Amino acid sequence: TKNVLYLGQQEMDALQIQDYIQQEMAQHWSPPAGMRNDISCVVKISVAFDGTISNLEIDQSSGVMLFDDAAKRASWKLTP
Repeated sequence: TKNVLYLGQQEMDALQIQDYIQQEMAQHWSPPAGMRNDISCVVKISVAFDGTISNLEIDQSSGVMLFDDAAKRASWKLTP
């Protein structure tokens, strides 16, 4: 049918890694006190072959430096 999507092993691996990172980020995330609930940012994380984080950067800023810095700190605590 036209609603079926076939994925290769690489896509499945990438989806599993993304899911794991999102779950772990939820454990480490602690937004700064007093922040609105509608603020968000996008963190771009590069993972080395050995599983360590080799680089991360704010890909899309929230516009609030304190919030973005908290997201970066939480991201460095990840253990993909």
